[in-house]
Order: sequence, then C-alpha cells, then structure tokens
Amino acid sequence: MGGHLDHAEQLVRPAVPPAAAPPKAAPPLGARGFNHQTVRMIARTSIGGRRLRVILSNAFGNDPLAVGAAHIALRAKASEIVAGSDRALSFNGKPGCTVGPGMVILSDPVDLNVAPLADLAVSLYFPGETGPPASHSTGLHTTYVEDGDVTGQAAMADAATTQSYYWLEGIDVMAPAAAALIVAFGDSITDGARSTPETNHSWPALLAARLAAQKATANIAVGNMGIGGNRVLRDVTGASALARFDRDVLSQPGVKWVMVLEGINDIGHGPPRPRKW
Repeated sequence: MGGHLDHAEQLVRPAVPPAAAPPKAAPPLGARGFNHQTVRMIARTSIGGRRLRVILSNAFGNDPLAVGAAHIALRAKASEIVAGSDRALSFNGKPGCTVGPGMVILSDPVDLNVAPLADLAVSLYFPGETGPPASHSTGLHTTYVEDGDVTGQAAMADAATTQSYYWLEGIDVMAPAAAALIVAFGDSITDGARSTPETNHSWPALLAARLAAQKATANIAVGNMGIGGNRVLRDVTGASALARFDRDVLSQPGVKWVMVLEGINDIGHGPPRPRKW
C-alpha cells in the first residue's frame, strides 16, 4: 500500500484533527500519559471504503512511544464494537511498534468494509509509561481508558473517560477512483469547539453528511484539520497555519480542495502594543 495504489482505487484520508503539543492545562485523565493501559478512541469517517490503515504520530514527543497492540473495529455504541468487525493492526508485520520522537508511523492495511459516516473504534495498548501525551482535546467523541491490554475486548464497561485523541493522527480509507478529499483547515470554529459531543455537528461533520446524502458528491471526503486557538503566522496552539499547511493539507492522500477559516485568533490575540514611556 505504501504509496502504490490499485489502478481502480485511491487513498483518501478523512483524518481526525491533528495533534497539538501537550496543553499547559491538561485534563486530569491522560495528562501524565498512560502505563499498562488501553485507550479506545472513536473517530468518524466521511466516505466509506474496504481497506483501512491507521496513522500514529509522536510529532511533539520527546521520548519514544511504545505501542504494544493496536486494533480497529466498527463502533456499535459507547465503547462497544460491532461483533465480527474487530481487526488487529500490525506494523511492518509486527503487532506493536515504537514511534520515535517526531515520527509518524502507518499501520499495515487491513480489510474492513466501512460505510459512509461510520464510527470507528481505534484501541491502543501502552505497555509502559508513555510520558505526557501529544493530544487533541476537542475529540467530540468519548475516549475510553482501561487497565491492561483490552484492545480486542468487545466493550470497556469499567473504563474511565475523556474526550481527547492521543497520538492518533488519522485513518486512511481505500476508496473508489473517483473519490477526493476536502480539507477543512482552520481554528476552533472548524475544530468543533462548543459543538455538542457525540452529535457530529461540527461544520466539517455536517458538510460530510450533506455530501454523503447526494449521489453526485458521495465520494467526496472531508478531513477536519482544525486546531482550537490556531493562528496563521505564530506557533501558539500547535504549529501555525503557515507552518502546518504542507503536513495537514498538501500531504493528505486524495486532497483536491481546501476550505480555510483562520485569522480570528490573530486579530483577537495579536501582539501587545508597544508601551509608550
């Protein structure tokens, strides 16, 4: 799969929002990282496909990240997965991987039929201390954390919960040849701040639903690349829009269009005026 696509199909990445550096005021759960724990994150697709691969990123980490096991499945409800949909992920043929500081690692592809607008459960097991995580706090879906390796477990009834993504950069979908990607590139408005969790009502999610409802646009994916507090030229919350444009827009498989909504934070939180003495 690594860059060599079937003639009849192409990769499209309706990615989860990108990870930012560890926040200064992190929530209690996950703030210090994880140790001998499984983290199950829920990510919504836009278009469907028949093969998937998961992208993990340690772009902001200072230490190697050890992943002992990883699974992907269709989500049924809450932390429960659809029976028969669980797939163990491998990395270069191995069940786990180590993601070095600044690195991005792609899983080997797995066969899994995914309908448009489906929820996927990505479960990662961390066998040792991870240290403070690279996270994205506006996940808008519940993330479940439970002790031990329960990556293949049908549900995580005793899990603690948060609403952040941890080290999950995105999910690639093998889609029809006519498929293409719109990248929604922006700040908190794009990210989905103040949107009600579990409703998929951020504007990129609503756009994806409208496109999926029409036959003529059903193969257009939407990737949400919003970061709350992001600015155009200054690195404040995550890399600036200018610094991350290549990574978050141009490098996305299947990208054809970009919708930009940036600048509010530059206007509202600009540099202070020089003091007059």
